[in-house]
Amino acid sequence: MAGGPSRLDLVAYCATRHPRVAVMVPGSLICGSGWDTIVTRAVDRIAGILGGRHGGQVEIERVDEKYGTLRIDLSVSGLTRRQRRLVDAAVSLAEERSASTCETCGAPGRVRFSGMSYEASCDEHAGRGAGDPEPLEFSRSRRISRHVWVRETVAYDRDADKLVVLKRRRVPNFVDEDETDNG
Repeated sequence: MAGGPSRLDLVAYCATRHPRVAVMVPGSLICGSGWDTIVTRAVDRIAGILGGRHGGQVEIERVDEKYGTLRIDLSVSGLTRRQRRLVDAAVSLAEERSASTCETCGAPGRVRFSGMSYEASCDEHAGRGAGDPEPLEFSRSRRISRHVWVRETVAYDRDADKLVVLKRRRVPNFVDEDETDNG
């Protein structure tokens, strides 16, 4: 963790504002206070996806930093496929937003390699020996229809607060591990 510990009480935040978003383990928020706003925005967005009509629930298992970016581990129950995709997108957006936000103060920053670990930091909070900022783009595979998968290179656009597709190509003969028989 680059900065001071988060001051956000995630259990209380969810209990008072979003009762259908539960926190499984008190103290499961392990990141700097600069990301508190990112975490609450993700929770707000997830709660909005759940709405009031379906009985689905999201359980946050852990929120921490890994390789310089935010990681949100959760389990879901009772969600429609569309809701699940939207929850996944909300988590991805929060994780990518963290890559351009200083974990210490919340100012615009970048992921940097600092000695033996990665950190998301602004120039002021970059650790001694921090290297040049890492590129803010990544690749992912996703399904766009029942049998069509694409490989995308995306980046987080801080000004627009969204993921932007930089490059997309169709993936022939992609096998979804979730749909194969394991036995």
